[in-house]
Amino acid sequence: MKKLTLLPLAVVAAFVGVLLTSEAQPVIQDSPIETPTITSPLPTPTLTVDVTATATRTAVPQPTPTSTNTPRATATLPIPTETKTPFPTPTIVLTDDHHNKVFVEGRDEYRQVVSDTSTILVDIFYPEIGLNVKKELVTEHPTAGQELTFKVTVSNTGAMQLDVTLVDTFDATVLEYVSNDGSLVKVAYNKLRGNFSLAPDENKVILITFKALKPTV
Repeated sequence: MKKLTLLPLAVVAAFVGVLLTSEAQPVIQDSPIETPTITSPLPTPTLTVDVTATATRTAVPQPTPTSTNTPRATATLPIPTETKTPFPTPTIVLTDDHHNKVFVEGRDEYRQVVSDTSTILVDIFYPEIGLNVKKELVTEHPTAGQELTFKVTVSNTGAMQLDVTLVDTFDATVLEYVSNDGSLVKVAYNKLRGNFSLAPDENKVILITFKALKPTV
């Protein structure tokens, strides 16, 4: 058997005191400080705007282009032609105002009166009138740059004197007026005019000279 060793009373008392003291004082354990957890920031709200732009294009009708090209005029030298000016057909004028009346009266010795009348209706006719004009090219086969002459003949074919007006018109892009025998006057860039009188059965001849500016064939 082992031999018990008795401790001194003072030691035992001190030990018991230590035990009592340890029970009376709570043991504080240092718990580690929790590190705060930083959560991720709130998500930034995303604003989504759905914009759908629909462009509507209205076609404006455009006028259909039209060609403004004018066909080129072909210049031609005047062809001599005979022109007759129409005049009214002679007519008969029959009215009661155109008559001839004769009256006679006689008295006898007894103062008795006798009388008589005679009336005749007069038929008045228009005189025959007529006018003729003819234009001829005197210069044969004219060429560009050459002078050429036209002959105009005006005839009074009626029985009355006529006051005549003559107008000659020409293409100024082809012919340039030069001169005439004095019967006509230039009144426009492409026109000549003349006034004269013709007795019955009288003719008047007028010569007009031009310069050919360009060929026409």
